[in-house]
Order: sequence, then structure tokens, then C-alpha cells
Amino acid sequence: MVSKYLPAGESSPIEHMRKCGARCRDGTPCEGVAIRGGQRCRMHGGAAPAVRDAATRRSEEVAVERAVHKYGKPRRTTPVQALEEELDRTQGHVDWLAEQVGRYPEEPVWRSVYQAERDHLTKLAAHMVTAKTAERRLALGNRTAALVGDLIDAVLRDFGLDTTDDAVRRVIRRHLDAMQGKSTDPAAQVEDAEVVGTEDTQPVEF
Repeated sequence: MVSKYLPAGESSPIEHMRKCGARCRDGTPCEGVAIRGGQRCRMHGGAAPAVRDAATRRSEEVAVERAVHKYGKPRRTTPVQALEEELDRTQGHVDWLAEQVGRYPEEPVWRSVYQAERDHLTKLAAHMVTAKTAERRLALGNRTAALVGDLIDAVLRDFGLDTTDDAVRRVIRRHLDAMQGKSTDPAAQVEDAEVVGTEDTQPVEF
């Protein structure tokens, strides 16, 4: 559609709107503009209350979807970081609600919401302590393992042993498993094994 009111080469905004999906009596497509959120123009059923209500709901859903896409994009975080952010937000809620309770002491709803947010803050704080403790233990364990590995390599090199040799690595692994309560001794591995077979199978003594 070319308008005499537009500069040459420019299209009318109506060309970028959703067109009605109905057909006219002569079989040609309707050139009317569909109502917001709908598929029909006002002349082809778009003015009906039920159609308008459905179109309004669809428009609201689309707006929410766009808002989520714009403001809710994924980003990388960790459990501790997520807890810290939620803890900060909840503390802000608690502070604001405390002001409302002081401003409207006769309104029980403010005190109820205030108490609920305080309970949520307490639970978050407890989870934060647990998460922080686990994070520190993991970091300490990793540092300790790295130090022990470096120590073993240094000691073995001082004795002239090759730490990349398979025989040396098997010895190291055996001692590490023993320290962790495991065993690589074949006899120890089958000590608690269950013998499964037919009814005529005799118990095996070790």
C-alpha cells in the first residue's frame, strides 16, 4: 500500500501489522488489520466479546513472554552466589516491611508478611552457613590433595624413582586406598563376597 502522504520508498505502518486471516465474499483475502492478539479484524468477528477477551489474554501472555526473555535471560551462577543474592534481597524486604509495620501498627497484614519474610531470611542464613562450610571444605580438600601429590612426587624423585612409572603409581594407589579404608588385595576384595549358584553349590572357605 503506497500512501501519498509518505515519502517515496517508504511503506505505511499498517503494512507491518498482522492482517486478518479471513476471506471476503469474493474469495480474496481480507486486507483489514487483525485486532491486537487476535487473528481477525473487527468486521470478521474480532469485535465479538469472547474473541476480544481471548485476544486480550493472548496479548498479555505475549507481553509476559517478551518480558521474561528480556529480563530473565540465563546467567551462570553457583549455589553460594544464588543464596547470597537471595539473602540480600530478603534482607531488603525485611527492612522495608519493618518500616511499614512501624508506620501502620494497627494493620495485622504488614506484621504477618514481615514475620514470614523474617522466617525466610532465617532459613536462608542457615542454608548459607551450610553451603559456605561445604565450599570451604571442598577448597581445603583440593588444596590438601594438591600438596600431598606434590610432596609424594618430590620425595620419590629424591629417591631416584620415576613417578610416571606404572609400578610406582600402583604402589602409591595401594597406599592411598589403604588410607581411605579401601583395599586392593584380591583376598580382601572377596572376603565379604556372596557365592551365587545352584543349590548343590558348597560354601567356599577362605
